[in-house]
Amino acid sequence: MYKEIYLPRILYSTDDKEFNESELLSVENKVIIILAEPGAGKSCLLDSLSEQLGIRKSIANIFIYSNPHQCSSLAIDGFDELVKIDSSTVVKALVMANQPSVERIILSSRSSEWYEGYTQHCRDIFGEEPLLVYLKQFNEQEQKSLFLYHYPGQNVEKFLEDAASIELSPLLSNPLFLKLFSKSYVENNQCFENRHSAFKLAIEGLAKENNRGYSYDRNILPASKKIELVEDVFTKLMLSGSEGVSLSDSASNRFYPHIVTLNSDKNINQILSTQFFLPSDGIEQHRPVHRIVAEYCAGNYLAKRLTSIDNPLSLLKILSIIAPNNIVRDELRGLFAWMTVLSENQRIQDELIDLDPYAILSNGDPALLLPCSKKKLLSKLKVLNQEDPYFRRSDRWRSFSISGFFTDELIDELKSLLSPDNSDGDLQGLLLELLIDSPIVSKLTDELKSIVCNISFKSKYIRRLAGKCLAKIKESNYREIWEYLIEARDNTSLAIVADMMAKSNTEFEIDDYIKFLRICSELYPTDYRIERVIGERFFIKRFIQKLSFALVIPLLNELSANLSCSCQRKYNCQCRVGISKIISMLLDRYFELVQEPWDPEKIWEWTKNLYFQNAVTKKESLSIKILSENDELRQNIIRIAFKNTFDDKSIHETRFYIFEQGHSGLNFQSQDYKYIIDLAFDTDNVELWSNFMAKHNFYGHKGANLLRQHMRMQALEKNAFLRVWYRNNIADKKSYKRNIYRDSRKKRYRERNKKQRNIRYKNIQYIQNNRPLIESGKHFDCLLKFSEIILLEPNKIIEEFGDEKLVRNALYNCLDYIQPNIPSLSKLAELQCQSKSLNLEFILYAACLEILKRDGALNSVSAEILTALRTNLSTYWLGVNSDDRDRLKQEVDRCLFSNPADAENFLRKYIEPQLACMECKSAQVNWLADDETFKFLQTTLPLEWLEGFPDMNFSAQKELLKLAIQFGDREKLKEIVQQYCEKLLNINPNLEEEDIKSKRNFWFAHAFYLLNENYEIFWQELIKDVNSIFILEEHFGSFGDYTKWIMLSPVKIELILNAFIGKWEEVYLPTSYGSDSPDSEKAYRFLSELIGKLGDSYQDNPIPVLDRLLNNSQYRNFYNSLKSIRFNYLCKLAVQNFQMPTADQVVNFLDENEIISVENLRTVILEELQNYQKDLDGHDITSKSIFYHDKINQNRVNENTATQRIADRLRIWLERYQVNLIREGYMKDDNRCDLVFSKLINGKRKILPVEVKGQWHSELYSAFDSQLDRLYAIHPDADGQGIYLVLWFGKDEMVANRRTHGINNAKELYFDLQKHMSEELKKRLDVFVLDLSVD
Repeated sequence: MYKEIYLPRILYSTDDKEFNESELLSVENKVIIILAEPGAGKSCLLDSLSEQLGIRKSIANIFIYSNPHQCSSLAIDGFDELVKIDSSTVVKALVMANQPSVERIILSSRSSEWYEGYTQHCRDIFGEEPLLVYLKQFNEQEQKSLFLYHYPGQNVEKFLEDAASIELSPLLSNPLFLKLFSKSYVENNQCFENRHSAFKLAIEGLAKENNRGYSYDRNILPASKKIELVEDVFTKLMLSGSEGVSLSDSASNRFYPHIVTLNSDKNINQILSTQFFLPSDGIEQHRPVHRIVAEYCAGNYLAKRLTSIDNPLSLLKILSIIAPNNIVRDELRGLFAWMTVLSENQRIQDELIDLDPYAILSNGDPALLLPCSKKKLLSKLKVLNQEDPYFRRSDRWRSFSISGFFTDELIDELKSLLSPDNSDGDLQGLLLELLIDSPIVSKLTDELKSIVCNISFKSKYIRRLAGKCLAKIKESNYREIWEYLIEARDNTSLAIVADMMAKSNTEFEIDDYIKFLRICSELYPTDYRIERVIGERFFIKRFIQKLSFALVIPLLNELSANLSCSCQRKYNCQCRVGISKIISMLLDRYFELVQEPWDPEKIWEWTKNLYFQNAVTKKESLSIKILSENDELRQNIIRIAFKNTFDDKSIHETRFYIFEQGHSGLNFQSQDYKYIIDLAFDTDNVELWSNFMAKHNFYGHKGANLLRQHMRMQALEKNAFLRVWYRNNIADKKSYKRNIYRDSRKKRYRERNKKQRNIRYKNIQYIQNNRPLIESGKHFDCLLKFSEIILLEPNKIIEEFGDEKLVRNALYNCLDYIQPNIPSLSKLAELQCQSKSLNLEFILYAACLEILKRDGALNSVSAEILTALRTNLSTYWLGVNSDDRDRLKQEVDRCLFSNPADAENFLRKYIEPQLACMECKSAQVNWLADDETFKFLQTTLPLEWLEGFPDMNFSAQKELLKLAIQFGDREKLKEIVQQYCEKLLNINPNLEEEDIKSKRNFWFAHAFYLLNENYEIFWQELIKDVNSIFILEEHFGSFGDYTKWIMLSPVKIELILNAFIGKWEEVYLPTSYGSDSPDSEKAYRFLSELIGKLGDSYQDNPIPVLDRLLNNSQYRNFYNSLKSIRFNYLCKLAVQNFQMPTADQVVNFLDENEIISVENLRTVILEELQNYQKDLDGHDITSKSIFYHDKINQNRVNENTATQRIADRLRIWLERYQVNLIREGYMKDDNRCDLVFSKLINGKRKILPVEVKGQWHSELYSAFDSQLDRLYAIHPDADGQGIYLVLWFGKDEMVANRRTHGINNAKELYFDLQKHMSEELKKRLDVFVLDLSVD
C-alpha cells in the first residue's frame, strides 16, 4: 500500500521562468493558475501551498455551493471538475472568489480542461493578468526518492536501469507512471516481465480515474472504452504525422486536428481528462503523454484491426501508409513493431519482417513473436546486414533489451550468425549486445571463444562484447583463454581479461592480478606526446575501481615493492610511468574502501618511488584530494620521509623526486614548510633545516616573512642552527650580488625607463611651451604622436603628454593643416601595391574619430579627406572600441556614398589599379567578402575582375574565385575557368617554379569542380602530382567549405577515388585530428569521407558508381560503407514522392476505406488482381475460358483482348472506390499505356499506370524499365509508381520469344522477373503474374 509522501515542486510559466513554492507565493500576481496532466500531483501541491499560507484548501465543486468566509487567500483545487457540471459554473466560482478581502487566489486544473476563455474570464473578473504555471516533472533524483520511500528495501538503481532497458524512463517523471511501474516491478520479483506487460499495465492505469469525485460520475466512460477511443485517436495522429489534438476550430491546424474530426463519439473529449494527454504549447491543444505510449496504443489498434473477423483491415492497404513503396517511415517504426508482435499472426508477422526486421527487433517487444517469426527475423537480419552493413545508423549507440526473445530454438541460427562469415557490419555487435543478459549465452561458448581469441579480428568492439558475454557465463573456464589473451598484450585482449577477472572471484590468484596489472602498465606511453586516441586504457581504471579490499592492499604492497628506475634516466624516467599510474589508481581505490585513520607508513611505502610525467588534479584522483587536504596524514608521511635523512644529497633527492615530482597529493603545502622546519629543529637535523631555510627576499618584496622570523628565533636557541643561519645568509647575499653584476639587462632596463621618463618630461614641457601652435593642429610630429597614442593606448595620454584636452583639440583642429598633403585615391592604390602606408593615415583616422565624437557627424570634413580615410577604415586599432569603429565607418559611408553607384565607383578606382599591378600582393579584394557596404557587388565584380585582370596576383585570384563560386553566374564562371586553364595548360613549370605549379593545380582543380564537360585534360594534368589531393582535401575535406556551394557528382567523386586510392595506402584514422595531422592520414581520411559523400547526391544517381566501386577490389576496405550508402539511397529514392496524409485522409482511410494516395491505389489494384486470380482458380462463375477462343482452351486470345477482358472485370470492382479505368491511356509524348487507373485524391487527380505483357513478348524482361518506368511512371501524377501485369498461359507457351525457357509456372516466372529488376525499381513497381493457364 502506498503511503503519502510529498516532495517540494518546481513550476514554470509559459515563458519558461521557474518558481519554487516559496517564490510562487511571493509573485505579485493576485491570481495563480496551476495546470498539469492527470497524476502529476496538483492536489498535493495545493495542500502544501495552503499549509504555507495558513489556510484550508477548497474543492471547486464544493466551493460553488458554500458560503466563503472572509480570508486573505484562497486555494481552490479541481477547477476542471466544474466543467463536468456546466461550464458556466467556472465563471460562477471565479466571481465567488473575487472577494474584497482576498489578496491571493490559487486555482488548479487539469490542463486539458482549462480553456483560453477561462483565462480571459479571470482577466475580466479580477481586472489583471493571471499567472499561468505548469508543474515541472520529477527529475531522476526525485524519482529515486519516491521509489525508495515506498520501497525502502529495493534497489532503485536497478529499477531505473531495468526501466531504461525497455525504454520506460521518459514516463517515470510522472508520479502516477512511477507508481504504476514500480508497483508492477516490485510485485514481479524486481523485474519487468517484458515490455508488453509493463505497457499493458500502464495503459490500464492511465485509463483509470484516480479522482474519486470523477469516478462516481455516471457519465464517465469505463476504462476499457477510454482505451478503445485513445487507441483510435493515437493511430490517426501517428499515421498523419500530427502532434496532438485541438479543442476548437481556432486552435486547429495541420498538426493539431480538431478531436471531433478524428472520432465522432459524443464522449470523445473525456479521453483528454485522462493521463494519456498533456497540454501542448498552444492554447486548447493537447498531445499524447509520450510518443512511446502512442506507438503502443496505435500498434495495438492496428493489430486488432488486421486480425478482426468482422471487418479486417487490409495489410497491403495499411502498409501503403506505414511503409510507402515498402520502406517503413522512420517515425512509425515503433508503431510498426508493436503492430507486428501484437498481431500474433504468422502471415502478418512474416510479411512485416520482410519489410524491416531491425525495426521489429529494436522496438516493441520482439519476445512476443511467434517461434517461426523469430527465426525468420534473424534470417532477415542476416540478409539486411549483407545489403546494409551499417543498418543501425545513428541507432548504434542506443541501448535496449529484448528479454525473452532468445530461446533454445534459435541456437543454430545464432551460432551461424556469430561465425566469421558474418563478422562484417552491425549484426554481430547487435546480437552480442543483446545476448549479454540472456541465459542462452552459455550455449554459445565456443563461438564466443572463437571471436575473443581471434587477435586479428578487425572489430575491437565486437571482441570486447564477446568477452563480456563470456564473462557472464558462470561455469566457464577462463584460465586457458586468460593465458592466451594476456600474452597477446594488446588493449582489446587485456580489456577482455579485465572483464573476466572482474566477474570471477575464485578462479584467479593474487599473482594473476599482479601479472595482469604489470602487463597493463606497458600500455602507457613513456613520452610526452598528446595522445590522439582517447579512452583505450579506461578499462584499467574501471577494473581497479571494482577490486575488493582483500586485493587492493596486497597489490599495492607487491607492485610498489623494490620499485626503482632501471632505465638510468632519473630526471626523465621511462620505466616507471605506467606502473606509477596503476599504483596511483590502486591508491584511489584504497581510499574509497578504507576509512580514517589511514596508515602513513604504508602510504609512504606505496608512493615513495612513483614517477609521473604530468600532474593530476584532486578532482581527478581521490588519493590526491585526501593527501592534499589532510594535513595530518601528509605531514606524518613527510616525517617518515625525512626522519632518518641527514645528508644534503638524500634530502634534496627526497624533496625533489618524491614531494615535488612524485604523487601530486604529496606536493608541499605552505603549512608543510613550518612543519618540516620544526621537525628538523626538534630532531637536530641541521641539514634538513638548512635545505628548507626561508631565504631573504633581496628584490623588494613587501611584507614580513613569518617562516623566516620563526627560523631566526630557532637559530638563536641552538648554536649549530645559528651557524647555518649565518652561513646561508652570507651565501645568499653573495649569490644575489653576483646575479646583479652578471645580469646587466635589469640595469639597462632601469636606465631605459629613466631615459624614457626624461623624454616624456621634456615632451610635456615642449608641448606646454608651444601650446598655441600644437593645439591649433599645426605641428605634424605632435599630431603623429597624438594619433598613435589615441589609436593604440588611449589610457596613456596623460602619462605621455600631460594634457588630454590639448591632445584631442589638436586632432580636432588639424584637418585644414594636413589637407594639402592628402594623397589621391590613385596614389593610395599605388602605395597599397607597394605594401606601404603614410603616417598621415594615422592622423586622418584619429582626427575624424575625434570630430565625430564632438560634432556627431562628419559633414564638415571634405570628400577628399573622407575618401583617403575610407581606404584605411578596415585597419584594426587596439585602442578603438568596436562601437566607435562601426560608428565611424557608417558615418564615412553616409557622407561618401549617397547611392550604390558611388560605392562601386570608389571601389573600382581603388581596387582595379591594384589588380592591374602584377606585383601587388595585397589587393584588397577581401572587402567584397567582409565589408557590408560592398557586398551588393559580389554577384558581378568577382567575375568581371577575373575576366578583365587575368594577370592579377594569385592570392587575389583565389579570393575572387571563391566569391564567384558563391555568388556569381555559374555559366559565366565556367567560361572564365576554361580560359584560365587553357592558358596555364601551355605553361610547363620547371621544378623550381613552385608558384606556377601551385597556380596550375589550383585552376585545374576548379575546372574539375565546375565544368560539366571538357575538364578531362585538366584533370589528367592535376593528378600527375600525387600531392594535388591536398588541394581537393582543402576544399572538400573535413575543414573545407566548398561543400556549401558545390556538390561533386558521383562520377567526379569516382574519378578522385580512382586517381588516388592506389597512391595513398590505408592508415589508422584516430578520432582526433586537425590540419597538423600527417599527410598520409589526411589523404586517406579525405578518401574515406568522399565515399560517404556518394549518398548525398540529390541530382545524379550514384548507383552505377557504387556498383563499379563494389566490383573493384581496391575498395575492399570500403565495401561495407558502399553497400550501406547504396541501400539507403535506394530507400530515399523510394519515398521521395511520398506525401504525408492529413488527419482527415487517415480518418477516411481507416473509417471509410477511402483511397488516399497513389501507394494506396496501387495496393487496391493489387488486391483486386489477387481476388481475380482466386476467382479464376476456383469460382463457379468466373472462368479462364474467356481468355481462349475455343472450348478446349487451346487457342489463347492475344494480349490486347486479354487486357480488355481484365479491364472489364476490374472496372466493375473498382467503381465502389470511385476509381476510373482508361484503356490505352495517353501519357507523355503521345505514348499509350495499356491500363491507367485514376482517382481524385485530396482535390488532385492521381494515376497508376499498368503495363500488360504476355509471357511470349520479346521485351518481357525489359518493358518494366523501358516502358512502364521510363515512359509511364514518370508522369507527375503517378509519383513514379506502376504495376507490371504479366499474362501466363502455361509452360508450353514461349517466354520472351524463347521456346526453351525452363519456366514451369506463374510463380517461377514472377521470381525470374524479380531477378531482372533493379532494387530501386522493386520499391516503386509491382510485378503481378496473372495465371491464365489451364491443365
